[in-house]
Amino acid sequence: MRRICVMVAYRDGAIGVRDSKDASRTTLVFNEDEWNAFITGVKDGEFDIDVLKVALPGALERV
Repeated sequence: MRRICVMVAYRDGAIGVRDSKDASRTTLVFNEDEWNAFITGVKDGEFDIDVLKVALPGALERV
């Protein structure tokens, strides 16, 4: 099984998220409103696999 981990930290009103296996990669930074909207979306099922398959078909092919 492949392990995928992220680090999340709070500092001065900002939330930073990065890959725990490669600290040299870019840290994504969100303000509190953005983070709260994300957490609400997670709780509401907005990012469930079945929802993403319909909403974003082929999205990762463009990355």
